[in-house]
Amino acid sequence: MKPDLEREPSLLIRIGFEFVVDCPKLTPMLLALCPHSENRRRTIGTGRIQTAMETPTHTYIDMFGNRCARLLAPTGRLSVWSDCIVEDSGLPGEFDWNARQHEIMDLPSETLTCLAASRYCESDELGEIAWRMFGSTPPGWGRV
Repeated sequence: MKPDLEREPSLLIRIGFEFVVDCPKLTPMLLALCPHSENRRRTIGTGRIQTAMETPTHTYIDMFGNRCARLLAPTGRLSVWSDCIVEDSGLPGEFDWNARQHEIMDLPSETLTCLAASRYCESDELGEIAWRMFGSTPPGWGRV
């Protein structure tokens, strides 16, 4: 059988994580660790969050399209993991070098939540670094 030379090149990318938490009591958890809901690439396995103790999880999609999981971690140690392979073309995503940067005052109100600082990173420190590294670049896609 001849290989299909017309086929788009592909990469197999293994994605996942594993961590263990030690909870002193029942602990509610919200986890944003799943592949995005708009992922349409071929996936081998599942990006579903799994636990060692058959802990029930409820999956939901947040307002940004992120697939999240909610669970009640039992008292004691709990292993949480996900492991799958996603096929990707390896080609760069589409972009527009001429895209302009909008002024904050011109943005629709519903987009402003995307500009809020995250508690998951040191936004104040990273902001200073970003201005130092990119503040002199022209606004637009090149800055991104």
